[in-house]
Amino acid sequence: GGHGRSLFYVDAASGTWKQVWVTDRGGMKEKRLVEELPGGVRRFQGEVAAAEGGTVLDRTTLTPLEGGKVRQVIEVSRDGGSTWTTAFDAIYERR
Repeated sequence: GGHGRSLFYVDAASGTWKQVWVTDRGGMKEKRLVEELPGGVRRFQGEVAAAEGGTVLDRTTLTPLEGGKVRQVIEVSRDGGSTWTTAFDAIYERR
């Protein structure tokens, strides 16, 4: 695969938390904070272009873990959010 980077930021105009993600292959997606769950869990969601045409829902769930770690799960839905498939699941830790 390729490589990607994401940035979480607050949109100054709306005051909304957002995530933008770009790849080394020119791909990009943007999501906004849609849900705050117990334990500091945050969920971001947006629509992205599907390879076969149309769009799919794409969401990122960030879960704080012990020791300053964060779990990031990215899921996609091709049926308007009725079902979700995990596309990425990783744990990040400070260097």
